[in-house]
Amino acid sequence: MDPPWLDDTGRNPFAGMSWRLPLALLAEPRRSWTVSELARTTGLSQSMASRVCQTLVSRDLVTGSVSRGSAASLQGTDALLLDAGDHLPPPWAWVAGRTPDADRVVMGGGPAEAAYGVRSTGEAVVYLRRRADARELLADWGGVLAAGPGVDHYALVVLDTGWPPGLVPIAMVAVALISTPRGREVLEDADPRSPLAVWRAQLRSGGGVSTSGSTPR
Repeated sequence: MDPPWLDDTGRNPFAGMSWRLPLALLAEPRRSWTVSELARTTGLSQSMASRVCQTLVSRDLVTGSVSRGSAASLQGTDALLLDAGDHLPPPWAWVAGRTPDADRVVMGGGPAEAAYGVRSTGEAVVYLRRRADARELLADWGGVLAAGPGVDHYALVVLDTGWPPGLVPIAMVAVALISTPRGREVLEDADPRSPLAVWRAQLRSGGGVSTSGSTPR
């Protein structure tokens, strides 16, 4: 049986392809979206995007009303960031070997953090749409699966971001940081002038600030 984060039915906003929608909302915190725009951007069907949005709105993670159709104005909130961090899948595996080039895979972790001027909290992370993609990556790039993190290791996380190869947007860096106590400290202590702090301020001013939220792992 697949773990819950691989559920692709649309019932869980933090599972399978559904993950694309909260990530899209977080990636552009000042933008007001319609369901149709989110569906086009994420590649989800209109009905699936609508279901995911309804769930997020009902949980007070997104502001706006899905029922307003083309006039809907949906925005992510700080609570969405907290929940996304709480539901971020753990690494499926670690790989001992040379880290893939960022233009070949969806890359997060240390390289993305460094690109945004964040104090790095760990190894590189490669986000895979499917577990089967790991076999293709290893066959093409080399390396061997390892039992856990280590020197010259990178992590494989099964998460369908819908993004093309390259460094992840700053929103994904924030999601990964807020998923751990150490990362949350980095996020909260970021220089107010840094891209990360500016992004967080935009999220809080656009959709609202959560005073509760889920507890990071």
